[in-house]
Amino acid sequence: MGNLSSLTVIDLQKNGLHGHIPESLGHLKLLTVLSLSFNKLVGSIPTSLGNLHALIEIDIDNNQLEGSIAPSIFNISSLEIFNVQNNNLNGYFPPDLGSKLPNLKLFLVNGNGFHGEIPPSLCNTSAIQMIQMDANFLSGTIPNCFGIQQNNLLELTFADNQLEATNDGAWSFLSGLTNCSNLKYLDVSQNKLHGKLPDLIGNLSKNLFYLNLQFCSITGNIPESIGNLIGLSELGMNNNLLEGSVPSSIGSLKLLNQLDLSNNNLSGPIPVTLGNLTMLALLRLNGNAINEGIPSNLSSCPLGFLDLSHNSLTGAIPKALFLISTLSDSLCLDHNLLTGTIPPEVSNLRNLGKLDFSSNKMSGEIPISIGNCQNLQYLNVSGNFLRGSNSTISRTTKWSLGA
Repeated sequence: MGNLSSLTVIDLQKNGLHGHIPESLGHLKLLTVLSLSFNKLVGSIPTSLGNLHALIEIDIDNNQLEGSIAPSIFNISSLEIFNVQNNNLNGYFPPDLGSKLPNLKLFLVNGNGFHGEIPPSLCNTSAIQMIQMDANFLSGTIPNCFGIQQNNLLELTFADNQLEATNDGAWSFLSGLTNCSNLKYLDVSQNKLHGKLPDLIGNLSKNLFYLNLQFCSITGNIPESIGNLIGLSELGMNNNLLEGSVPSSIGSLKLLNQLDLSNNNLSGPIPVTLGNLTMLALLRLNGNAINEGIPSNLSSCPLGFLDLSHNSLTGAIPKALFLISTLSDSLCLDHNLLTGTIPPEVSNLRNLGKLDFSSNKMSGEIPISIGNCQNLQYLNVSGNFLRGSNSTISRTTKWSLGA
């Protein structure tokens, strides 16, 4: 193939190609696109590819390539798309990467084994739209220059690395990102990010629909300004060290589909404003110290999954909760301080797969109507003061009455 000197495009993606990438491809001086994605290629990336000075797009993702990337490849100044994601590549990124690749629009290196720091020069790529560097072994801090000269940035992902924020000031990288009015996707989860979230997080783009901050070590309160991000569809802040109450301003996020604040140190009541989220399908507040009663207006949300377990919720379960016809996955209210009975309206949850009321202070009879929950696969009401016979729940495949 290296003899086909007039070739400008090679697209061999999604075949069953084995073996190494030929060194001879470096002879194709007119080549602008090289796409070898989704094959079974092995070995290293040939250094000869650095001779392809007309190359605009390189897609060699989703193979089994290994080794480091030759410095000559980072000298192809014409490159707009650099996609090597989901391989076994390693090594470091050169500090002048952004200066050598000034025309970059897509920089996709996630799912490899790259080490070292994120080059601040990557902030100089003014045409960049997507930066995906998640699932590597990157360390150091996130440069605070991202977004200052990158008005076209749509997606920025650094998740699942070893990046650090040792104090509140290390979150200053958010400041530059407030200039990115088109930013839609931001993921810095599963890093060593300590400190408190600054209020300026609420100044991020109103077009942001995905924000993932889970599995870090974030402390302090959730800023009320989070309610300014009115474009959010998914918000994940679970498995941190957050404290204080759940901001009522979250009720302003009318497009929110998934909210996960589980496994923190949050306290106070569930805001009644969450009932305003008429597109909310998943709500996880489990593993906190949230107290008081369950707002009945959560029934206004089209929930398919609701987990409020392992808190300090009190009072009876609102009957309105059993009128959420969309509940099809789980309703978990276990390990709280709930009282009252299981109302006969539980029969409305015909599509529900998992129902857990265990370890509360509920009493009374288990209603016969629970047998109408025809899709129920898991039922646990143990650790209460309930009465009833096992025939009541004979349609379930796994159940526990407890004592």
